[in-house]
Amino acid sequence: MSDSPSIVITQGPLADTQAMFAALQQQAQVTSVILRSPPPLPTGCCGRGCNGCVWEGFYAAAEYWRQEAESLLQPRAGLESSAQREHDNFRAGKVRLDAPVGIETPADTWNDGG
Repeated sequence: MSDSPSIVITQGPLADTQAMFAALQQQAQVTSVILRSPPPLPTGCCGRGCNGCVWEGFYAAAEYWRQEAESLLQPRAGLESSAQREHDNFRAGKVRLDAPVGIETPADTWNDGG
């Protein structure tokens, strides 16, 4: 049993935010990226529409979490494709093992000292 209350809303800003949390967490799991937990739901709202309501803070924190999660997920795809490209080039004989990273050396120009 969880200590925090579980609120399930099917439409509106909270539902959209919870769906965004779930989608980014699923993407992180698939790509093996570790994200911090999304912000917890507020528990102390009085319902009077106060200026500076706890829900305003929650949505601000949720937006910050989204931006952070997307920044962690975005560069990873580029790194994986770059690493895969280097691996494929090496296996095809296009890159020497001792060549500087990112510089392709045609196999027919190698001088193995022999």
